[in-house]
Amino acid sequence: MTLEIAMVFGILGLALASFIWEKVPVEVTAISVFALLPVLGLLQVEGALSVLSNPAPVTVGAMFIVSAGLEKCGAIDMISGYFDRLAKAGYIPLLLIIILFVAFLSAFVNNTPVVVIFMPVLLSLARKMDIPASKLLIPLSYASIFGGTCTLIGTSTNIIISGIAETYEQPPLGMFELGMVGLPLLVLGSLYLLVFSWRRLPVRETLTQILSPEERREFFTEALIHPHSPLVGKGVLDSGILRTPGVRILEILRGGRTMVDKLNEIVLEAGDRLVLACKPHGIAEARSIEGVNFLGEIGEGLEQIAASEGSIVEGFIGPSSSIAAKTVA
Repeated sequence: MTLEIAMVFGILGLALASFIWEKVPVEVTAISVFALLPVLGLLQVEGALSVLSNPAPVTVGAMFIVSAGLEKCGAIDMISGYFDRLAKAGYIPLLLIIILFVAFLSAFVNNTPVVVIFMPVLLSLARKMDIPASKLLIPLSYASIFGGTCTLIGTSTNIIISGIAETYEQPPLGMFELGMVGLPLLVLGSLYLLVFSWRRLPVRETLTQILSPEERREFFTEALIHPHSPLVGKGVLDSGILRTPGVRILEILRGGRTMVDKLNEIVLEAGDRLVLACKPHGIAEARSIEGVNFLGEIGEGLEQIAASEGSIVEGFIGPSSSIAAKTVA
């Protein structure tokens, strides 16, 4: 093994470790690998730049634009809205419709927006039908993969392979040429899911299914640190508020300013108003904290910020989200 080969394997190993570690954005790792090869002399600059002359990456980029356009104009969202009417059809008929429809869309649209848009739809259907969400979400993922194998533009991998074939003076892949392999896989995979999905797929519940309605309820209220409170001069961590079960501090108001960042590092002062999110049992626990008065219980003449019931909402960061790889602050 030559030194150059060892260096290439070393770079690939570091890239793989970075992908697994997930501390560095995927695109940063990929671009870094692309830049290291010419810098270390492992690849000629002309060879590296020749990738940009290949139509495959441009086609992949164009497919993302088409997918984003269909998503933004509401076309896919409008179609997915019709699935709410199928909750009474039963699990197997619904699963068959989901597989065929998602596979058809994934054959012509990038998989990611299709899966992202259908996830909340299927979660809603799972709640209405009282079935575990995993019984629908896992087939959704497989259906998108099955559809992607049927056409040239189904996945970016197909487009890239076709571009590489042209580079070696081989005929490019036809639009539906992969269907000879993809369609049998789609049929066999669909039949397998229809027959074995209910018995073989794991039962994995979402947070809203695990928590009871009482546990999901949360109330917003405000508390005041009075001048003679023993908590004055103490940090939020030392005050014991965060250690109270069922209580969260959302923000602290001081002198007309709202503080929401690094709450754990804030030192409490007299007159601070704490906006709290409390479970029903947490309100009783919070009342027992010495030095904290709830605004509804004291005659300070202060205007109450809010006194409303809230709810827990699940969310996830999408692959193309602008807040991915950023801190909450």
